[in-house]
Amino acid sequence: MGYQVGRSKRIEETLDLVDSEGIVQHTIPVALNTSDIARQYRAQYLHLIKAQQAYAALRQAQGEEKAEAVERAEEALGEAVLGLFRLVFGDEGLQQILSFYDGCYIEMLENVLPFLTQVVAPAVQADAAQRKQRIAQNYGIPKARKWRH
Repeated sequence: MGYQVGRSKRIEETLDLVDSEGIVQHTIPVALNTSDIARQYRAQYLHLIKAQQAYAALRQAQGEEKAEAVERAEEALGEAVLGLFRLVFGDEGLQQILSFYDGCYIEMLENVLPFLTQVVAPAVQADAAQRKQRIAQNYGIPKARKWRH
C-alpha cells in the first residue's frame, strides 16, 4: 500500500427557502471546501460578532448623535451579514435569499443564521482541528502543546 494523501472535506448541502404554505420556493446548493473557506469564514464571522456588539452597545447609548450612530452600526451589521452569506451561498444564492425575504432582515437572520452555526461552522472547525492534528503528527509536535490562533 502506498503513501496516501487526500483532500479536505467538502460541505455538500442545500438550503431550501420554504414559504408560509410549506412550499419550497428556492433551493440553494452549498458546496464548499472547508479548508478553502476556513480563514475567510472566521474573519467574516468575527466581523459579524464585532458589528453585533457595536450595534448592541449603541442601542444603549443616549444623546443626539445616537440615531446616526445606530444607523451606521445597522449598516455595518448588514454588510457583515451579507459578507458571510455571500461567502457561503455565493452571489446568486445571496440574491435569492434577499429576494425571498423581501426586506424582512430579522426573519432572514433568524432562519438562515442557524444553517451557518449548525452546519457550516462545525464543519469548518472540525476540518481545522484535523488539520492541526495532521500538522502536529507530521512535525512531531507533542499533543500537550497549545496552538495559537
